[in-house]
Amino acid sequence: MAARRKDSIAAEAAFWARLKELGGTALPDSVYINKDTPMHVQCLKGHDCWPSPGSVRSGNGICITCVGRDPVAAEAKFRARIVEFGAEFVGPYINSQTPCYVRCAEGHDCYPRPADLTNPKRRGVCKICAGQDPATAWANFKARVVELGGQVLEPEWLGAIRPHHVQCGKGHDCYPAPASIQQGHGICRQCSFENYPLDLAV
Repeated sequence: MAARRKDSIAAEAAFWARLKELGGTALPDSVYINKDTPMHVQCLKGHDCWPSPGSVRSGNGICITCVGRDPVAAEAKFRARIVEFGAEFVGPYINSQTPCYVRCAEGHDCYPRPADLTNPKRRGVCKICAGQDPATAWANFKARVVELGGQVLEPEWLGAIRPHHVQCGKGHDCYPAPASIQQGHGICRQCSFENYPLDLAV
């Protein structure tokens, strides 16, 4: 059997030292072969892991479950999150970055990205219910402008923060952004200025 190179021996020693620092334990079938061959270890929380020594020495940790990169655990969390929102999982689940087919509580077909649902501020899976899909946002904007006595002259949806051509009830050409309307602002600056009470007291 050929003698091992010093750098290989040093690399193995560095791996064992790093494994101990991370609270990991090598399992009986774990044999160090080289820096690229995965080894069977157990992390501090008791998960079975198969990290490569080189990856561990590079600071990537030993357990993909603990760092949220375990696909099985990620899918389980995604499914649980779907249930929280009262939605139905249709699938298939591919990975955390690929949109997944889901049906929301209102029956809309949705395609949320699993990774996005890990955000605790996320309040749903459905862009239609949230008024965020283009078709729904466009319809809501036009309906709101009509409620305010105006009409939309813009031929198509340009986005929530871009100005849209609108005519107010007095016939003024206006260019409000839909997001501004949603925040409770009016559609016409000229009308707002005309109605603004002026304090002429000296």
